[in-house]
Amino acid sequence: MNWSSRDSVSDSLENHAVVVGFDEFSRPAIGFLEQRFEQVVVVDNEFRDMEDLNSQDYEYVFGNLRHGEIREAARLEDADFVFCNVEEVALAERVVEECPRDTTVFATAPDMVSASELYDLGADFAPVINFLSAERLTDYLRVVGAGQKNEDREDLNARLEVMGE
Repeated sequence: MNWSSRDSVSDSLENHAVVVGFDEFSRPAIGFLEQRFEQVVVVDNEFRDMEDLNSQDYEYVFGNLRHGEIREAARLEDADFVFCNVEEVALAERVVEECPRDTTVFATAPDMVSASELYDLGADFAPVINFLSAERLTDYLRVVGAGQKNEDREDLNARLEVMGE
């Protein structure tokens, strides 16, 4: 297992968001989440992103989220909001399953079947990534109300349906 971070992620994180995957879709999400949470922790395992991650103000954990140590280092179990944008559906499913019920989970999916499975596992929102632009992603994050716990799921789904029209 291989992981590193600029500094160790604080044990006393409160009001924090975790972003899994660092790419053109997650970057606008990070900016949005930084405005709403005290801390944002980014988890990524691509060496090409290390320099960019080092130059940012947010915390990061470098490593593969399949490893429990990485999920623990990112404080996934204590996050108020999780944005998961990974290609591997099994990994996204694991992230959704490990998040507490009161954590708002936004997990992208490669297709409708995977999106349905993520919803069944407890994701609050699981858009199909092929139909999502970075700008639209930020719009959806606003609708989801990043960090508002225990929102009525029917109300959330109704607001998202209106956006999709």
